[in-house]
Amino acid sequence: MVDLIGQLSNPSSILCVVDSTQDDVPVPPQLSPGPRQVQVRLTPGEVDNLVQARKAGESILKLAETFGVGRTTVMRHLRRRGIPTVDEALQWDDTTLAAAIDAYNNGNSLAQIGQQMGIGRSAVRNRLLNAGVTMRPRPGWTSNERGPRD
Repeated sequence: MVDLIGQLSNPSSILCVVDSTQDDVPVPPQLSPGPRQVQVRLTPGEVDNLVQARKAGESILKLAETFGVGRTTVMRHLRRRGIPTVDEALQWDDTTLAAAIDAYNNGNSLAQIGQQMGIGRSAVRNRLLNAGVTMRPRPGWTSNERGPRD
């Protein structure tokens, strides 16, 4: 046997070092990598069908399930074809954004605004942040903490 363990910075990276002159030393089997993720590539025709289904009102998640791809793949194909990935009914124009900013500045919560607008509070928060609005600290939290006050 050859002793290289003391010479390596990471001895765990060696499975087995065998002196080829000794026939009675078993060599461990090679480790096989785990199963690979299957790469699904949509044909141009499938992308056309995906676009038509989206135009007909199908959700991103349902399209991902139907075509066997991830939702980000669906959104990427839609963006390449110029199809909005957010329902137009949920998009805000300048007037709607200004109303949401006013509501937030007047003390309404993100959840209240989201309920009025038909979207989640996280989406409201993201839209307000993108518009340059500074978020209020959460009740019971100070601005430099990540959790409730002690």
